[in-house]
Amino acid sequence: MKTIRKIKKWSTKLVLTGFLSGTLLTHVNASDIVVSQQIKIFAKLDYLIIQDEHLTSTPWSGNFTAINGKAFKVTEFYKNHRPEMNIKTGIALVNGKNLKISIPVHFDNGFKSYLYDANRYLGTGLSLYYRKSKDVFLTFEAHDILQINNKVKKRPCYDAFRREFHCGTGSPWVDVKNHLTQSDIPKNIKLKIFYFF
Repeated sequence: MKTIRKIKKWSTKLVLTGFLSGTLLTHVNASDIVVSQQIKIFAKLDYLIIQDEHLTSTPWSGNFTAINGKAFKVTEFYKNHRPEMNIKTGIALVNGKNLKISIPVHFDNGFKSYLYDANRYLGTGLSLYYRKSKDVFLTFEAHDILQINNKVKKRPCYDAFRREFHCGTGSPWVDVKNHLTQSDIPKNIKLKIFYFF
């Protein structure tokens, strides 16, 4: 299982490499792509994190216990039918000795199932590093300040009497539909000052 995940992650990286370079991947050695293309493509990136997971919301498992104590397993209603991918990167604008400015970019491919949909997401912000002297520098990071398309849509299940209920919790739909989390994307702002003695 771990081997499959590693292969999947490497394949995702290769696909993204071809996408960013504007080229179509053909039958070439993986080492050729890394050596010839990666240096050219990632020269202006501070970092690149690619995960084959949906990370901008928390879909329900579909396992719940009803009020009468009966356990239900409806995981098929929350099975994702979209390829899962989460990408975080930083695009360097200024890369000097004492000043670095970059734009953090966060993309998630979303989640689509029978009862739970999360839109594809794009978030951005600003990251700054400034060295005032040899012993003093500061960093400012603002991630996901501008958020585009972070909506989540949920649909109810129905019992034998056509009453709506939430398949993730087993609660009546009227009680929970307006109280469920829309997204898990915090607006993260950090200001740090470092002084070395």
